[in-house]
Amino acid sequence: MKASIFSLVLLMWVVPANSQETVELSETTVSYAPYSSNLTNSGNVYSFSINEIYSGEFESNPLTFMKKNFDINRFILELKDKNLDACQVSFVSGKGMLKVDFNKEGKMVKMYQRFRNIKLPNDLSHEIYRDYKGWNIVKNIHVARGRDGRIDKEFYRLKLENGNKTKNVRIDRTEATSVELAIN
Repeated sequence: MKASIFSLVLLMWVVPANSQETVELSETTVSYAPYSSNLTNSGNVYSFSINEIYSGEFESNPLTFMKKNFDINRFILELKDKNLDACQVSFVSGKGMLKVDFNKEGKMVKMYQRFRNIKLPNDLSHEIYRDYKGWNIVKNIHVARGRDGRIDKEFYRLKLENGNKTKNVRIDRTEATSVELAIN
């Protein structure tokens, strides 16, 4: 009995003593990133999956969201070893996506955005209510294209229902809107 108690006490002393090894970890950088995203790439095409802080944040104004949360100059510096003349960056969320082509200096060459089932602008909602009384919007798609930092073509495709009747409507909203992308 004395031998078993002595063995047990010895075992309780030896096991913790062996587990006290020091393990040195490699250096880690910690930074604050309020928006998490996943990056994938294929050639010169880079795609970010956007996780928004609140619903509708990205699709309400995707170019402003990109300007606020993405630094193209820093991104190009990180890709310097790839010697790219141009690259396409896509931002994808659950409602749609924004594709932007940049040249090697970081200037926006062209953009394309497509979103589905988003909140329509108030003036457009009032226009539809006025022109299509009794009809309900079942589905909508918003598409915008542009070059050199301005939106050249913008339209909405709407699917309307009134009882058992359906109607597809396209509303053009092109106003050659300029988009500033000044990045510090």
